[in-house]
Amino acid sequence: MCKKKQRLFNKAKRTKRAQHWEQYKSFKKDTLKAIRKRRWSYINDVLQLGLDKGDTKPFWRYVRAQRQDNAGVAPLLDNGVLHTDSLSKACILNKQFISVFTHEDDGDIPRLQGLRYPNVADLHISTEGVEKLLCNLNVSKASGPDQIPCRLLKGLAGEIFPILKEILNNLCVMGLSTQSGIMRM
Repeated sequence: MCKKKQRLFNKAKRTKRAQHWEQYKSFKKDTLKAIRKRRWSYINDVLQLGLDKGDTKPFWRYVRAQRQDNAGVAPLLDNGVLHTDSLSKACILNKQFISVFTHEDDGDIPRLQGLRYPNVADLHISTEGVEKLLCNLNVSKASGPDQIPCRLLKGLAGEIFPILKEILNNLCVMGLSTQSGIMRM
């Protein structure tokens, strides 16, 4: 019946005739009645089966399948008091998680044996170096996280290299040069 209802809907939509729409609406009503009748028949059969055989499993399986609400976190007991509101349940769970994790002292971290590498000296970025990097960009590559096309950077290299040099030197002073997206050049 559902497939026939869909075919009637498609026909009414395609032809746009009032007669076809009435036919579809009438059949839709009949289909809905048949579905409801069959559903109640199924529920009665499940109940009757449970009464006849003493087996309540099919009934409870049907009840669980019909349940639509989600309880979320069940009420929690804290110091003899049952808490049902979300904020107090969150606090109780937070307190529980904090209690099972240990806080370690990070002051006594052992040093690894082996070769020591010297710290990198402060970087000094020259105007010529920035200009060279900009002029050697591959224009067929994709843009970086800054979404500036390589073709644009290479085309404007002569105008923007002094500004970029200052920006990069300032980033080096702040210690951000390795995290900068501009350093992809």
